Amino acid sequence: MSPTVSHRAANVRSSAIRDLLANARMPGMLSLAGGLPEPSTFPTTILAEAARVRLGGSPDVLQYAPTEGDARLRGHIAAYETVRQLHDVDPGNVLVTTGSQQALAMVANVIADAGDTIAVPHPCYLGALQTFGAAGLRLHPVRLQGGQLDLDQLENDLRRGVRIAAMYVVANHGNPDGSRLDEAANRRLAGLADWFGFWILEDDPYRELWFDTPPAPALPAYTSNAITLGSFSKTIAPGLRVGWLVASGDVRNALVRLKQAADLHTSSLSQALIADLLDTPGWFIQHVEMLRSLYASRRDALSASLVETFGARLRFEPPTGGMFAWAELEGVDTSALLGAALPKGVCFVPGAEFEAGGDSLRTWLRLSYATLDAEQLAEGVRRVADAVTELDAAPGSLIVAR
Repeated sequence: MSPTVSHRAANVRSSAIRDLLANARMPGMLSLAGGLPEPSTFPTTILAEAARVRLGGSPDVLQYAPTEGDARLRGHIAAYETVRQLHDVDPGNVLVTTGSQQALAMVANVIADAGDTIAVPHPCYLGALQTFGAAGLRLHPVRLQGGQLDLDQLENDLRRGVRIAAMYVVANHGNPDGSRLDEAANRRLAGLADWFGFWILEDDPYRELWFDTPPAPALPAYTSNAITLGSFSKTIAPGLRVGWLVASGDVRNALVRLKQAADLHTSSLSQALIADLLDTPGWFIQHVEMLRSLYASRRDALSASLVETFGARLRFEPPTGGMFAWAELEGVDTSALLGAALPKGVCFVPGAEFEAGGDSLRTWLRLSYATLDAEQLAEGVRRVADAVTELDAAPGSLIVAR
């Protein structure tokens, strides 16, 4: 008899986004699927020089290092978080992680036990759904309506006896829908966390990619029940795999122990290189301003193409930041649409992949505008439209009721 994998491992859902990356690499494929940063924005020249200096000097950057992370980098992160949290953040409460995805997985296993319930937005970031499933957590969906979390629903659920260990939120330019919590929503959510005694898990990788107005202060500005996650993947380069979390007390200590058990520490070289970038006065501010300008222009190009191509059939609001547009095509099953779109050389993520147990999202799709230029975005939308036309005309069409 052959051995088997655990029930927990067997039940982890696959990532459609990761699966689609193989298609994205096919010749001629225009990918509107993964939220991959524009490669030309990676600071390769300055990183190469920093690496040359580091590797030509002390070998410490290739040595084992403290689990908590490089002290210099933690100091930079603490200063950044002090501004966004409206109170002093101790560098000792910063834990550098191997991307914010690792931070998410660790926190999920520290703040809740298997079988506990975590509230999540609906739609929800697929990577979070995978993580919470792997941790054995039950999901309680909270509607996102008009770009805001339905806190009336959450409060009503809590008052009628629903018990949650935590509420997960992507506070700024959420994935997939681009929603952003305003200050009033942050204050109210913080108040609910204090009153009902649950954690807020604030995932914030897109915070700096705002186009119109800066975001509200982070949730830890309003409650001590919030743990915040950050990442350099969207602002510097994802391949460096450097993220962080901010937590204190017993939770912080438990997270350090869990990271020790997982991978000992995040890459010493990656941490040193990012710290070198942040040591350069004004570099990060100028860099993210460039990113905002680039992605805002691509947001505009995709939005114009969508509206011009689909007109009233499309339900869509241009995002105010981030990397994704979230749109509904009336009457179209977007999973079936993807099957028709791939042979035409375009891919996207169907809305059903982001379902967290709430209403069906089969007519929705997520489109990333981060990696393609304006001309490619327009061509990608044209190919999606061709696939819709093909579905419309097919006998026994896979069109669904709205």
